[in-house]
Amino acid sequence: MATTLSVHFLAGRYHATGWDHQVNEGTTEWPPSPWRILRALVSAAHRSLSDPQQVSSILQRLASTLPSYVLPGSTEHHTRHYMPTDKSSTKVFDTFRVLEGGASRPATLRVCWADVALDEQDRVALSTLLRSVGYLGRSQSWVEMALEDGEDGPNTFNCTPTPDGAKIGMDTTRVLAPMADAEYSAWVDGLDKKARKRAPASTWEVLSQSTAALKQAKWTEAPGSRWVNYTVMGKPQLERQRPKASARTPCTSIVLALQSRVLPPEIHTLCFGEAVRRALLCRADGHPVFSGKDESGGPAQGHRHAYCLPYDQDGEGRLDHVLVHATGGLSGEVVAAIARLTRLSGKNTSRHPISVHLESRWSEADAPHRHAPRLLRSSRTWRSLTPMVLPRFPKVSHNGQPRVDKNGYWIDGPIAQVHLALDRLGLPARKITMPDSGGVQAAGEPAKPWFQYDRKRKSGSGARYPKQAFCFELIFEQLVRGPIAIGYACHFGLGLFAPVP
Repeated sequence: MATTLSVHFLAGRYHATGWDHQVNEGTTEWPPSPWRILRALVSAAHRSLSDPQQVSSILQRLASTLPSYVLPGSTEHHTRHYMPTDKSSTKVFDTFRVLEGGASRPATLRVCWADVALDEQDRVALSTLLRSVGYLGRSQSWVEMALEDGEDGPNTFNCTPTPDGAKIGMDTTRVLAPMADAEYSAWVDGLDKKARKRAPASTWEVLSQSTAALKQAKWTEAPGSRWVNYTVMGKPQLERQRPKASARTPCTSIVLALQSRVLPPEIHTLCFGEAVRRALLCRADGHPVFSGKDESGGPAQGHRHAYCLPYDQDGEGRLDHVLVHATGGLSGEVVAAIARLTRLSGKNTSRHPISVHLESRWSEADAPHRHAPRLLRSSRTWRSLTPMVLPRFPKVSHNGQPRVDKNGYWIDGPIAQVHLALDRLGLPARKITMPDSGGVQAAGEPAKPWFQYDRKRKSGSGARYPKQAFCFELIFEQLVRGPIAIGYACHFGLGLFAPVP
């Protein structure tokens, strides 16, 4: 059975500079070279205190042959910034690969040594070693690596070693790989006496050499390494971020990722949601899906126009993603307009500019995924992520006491208005409770008082109950898929619910 490794890129990015390039050249090593992968295993072995003899035996067998790859779709991007020095600032380029799925659905790279079959003991040792690998390339490239049980067939590989004598063209790339034992021995024998003494004695020592040690030993290239060519079939690329409208498939939800020195806090969800909607409205030339107006200029019926829902994905209390959702679907023209939103700034966003990039797209036909954004997951229990402001005034008598119906329920009370809003969304029967904390309390997080949140739009109208906001817990009779947002300003982030695992 072949030896196949799966590499999940948790942040949806791969940062790595090839051995023969400088970091500011704007190139990325893709696919990850066999040399880089085996050196990552050596580093993990030193950290995990594995048996060096057993690990050395495994690496020696993996180094004896070249692997094949199953590459996910990707495209090359970069950021640029100025790094201060003693006299002036220097422009620095950070080039990386953006992989399909983004951070919400981590892409998987598969590396297969078809000619290497490990016994059960070695497979257990290698699996333990792979769990100790936290990144591949630079430290920003967070990964989870595992040993797969299955075996990829030759037709599934889209990146394979180029046969000797084959013509080198645009579909080939050059990467670094370790020499096989026989080749390395012949290479060492060809060195002069002085160089032979400082050459590493084994594959383990070859892969364990640090860059500082190589420079000190005055090696111009890493000893025991060789350059090999790989042929990439089909050039698996991501779709362009700014495509023509006809190139897009229908979707209902788009996730935008935010990056900034200081991201806006959760309590400003409403103001930030309005700012995102204004920016999208400008880039979409007033498209009805963002304006909320129908073709005649009147208000759209129902909730067919888009929700702009900022939320905190990592639980740090700051808005780092925005979900743009429209139950009627987002056309290719609208998706292209959303992709043109690359920067946000202004008094209602943050004191620091915010960069925006399109992270992932979802449709109603997509099966619920364990890596889906939290607002799009399925659950029976949902809890307030932002407070709900009632769109109607609860009915009270002249003495200020709640007016009740014949069944004893408060007319237009908070519970009644939640039931009405959920019925209009077509959601199944449910039980509604109001948490004792008196504030927003997502799963595993401390409660935040409702009065800390923005509860009035900076512009625009809409009836609302101004005295108080409310937080709820919804328990449905069956699984319900998000997003769920109800009440006043629900299209901008108020009245937003998060699933409880």
